[in-house]
Amino acid sequence: MKHSVKQKRLRKGTKRCNSIAKKGISKVKREDDYKEIISQVYGRISSLLYEIDEHLQILKEARKKINKLPEISLEEPAVVIAGYPNVGKSSLLKILSSAKPKIAPYPFTTTGIIVGHFFIKKRHEEIKVQVIEAPGLLDRPPSKKNAVERQAIAALRYLANVVIFVIDPTFYCGYPRESQENLLKEIKKELDCPIIVVENKKDIYISDSPFKKISCKTGDGIDEVKEEIYKHLGF
Repeated sequence: MKHSVKQKRLRKGTKRCNSIAKKGISKVKREDDYKEIISQVYGRISSLLYEIDEHLQILKEARKKINKLPEISLEEPAVVIAGYPNVGKSSLLKILSSAKPKIAPYPFTTTGIIVGHFFIKKRHEEIKVQVIEAPGLLDRPPSKKNAVERQAIAALRYLANVVIFVIDPTFYCGYPRESQENLLKEIKKELDCPIIVVENKKDIYISDSPFKKISCKTGDGIDEVKEEIYKHLGF
């Protein structure tokens, strides 16, 4: 059965429940045997709920999925970490924030948006900053991007105050540097916010590119990235 039909039946069931309850309240005000009236109302509503129970299961499943979604505040500044799969985004998120993402040496370990936080002291207050890891993106046309990649694009477009784009220059991620830089160019065209480009795995390879060099394994270069984040956020 299509969702639109199920939604229609749920709305109809809600109206019937409200109608039964209103009629019951009206009778209670006019008659003395209110216990019998309440019993009848409960019975009719219970029967109705039994009829639409199959459709109520949809709402229960939807609630479970919604509860699993990360909490993202539009009132707090957000740093979004982006890049190809398996370049070290989860490792960087873990270093920068309170998040504990799953980290593994194979692509698409992150299949949804992951959110962590850190705090910046400003005078007598602490500013909460969100750090959001977007799922891995590939350099391909929008029509070819899958649901995971579309989540990443949405995070970049609608949430980011600052983007950290991670490149793996060692090819251990399984993707050539040229493809990673093509994706970077594509993102730069789409976004107006500052983009901090970092090359991970400084501990095993350092290229001659102008990008910041870091190692998520040793922590080398991370302080410089933090300073850049603070600067772009105005702290």
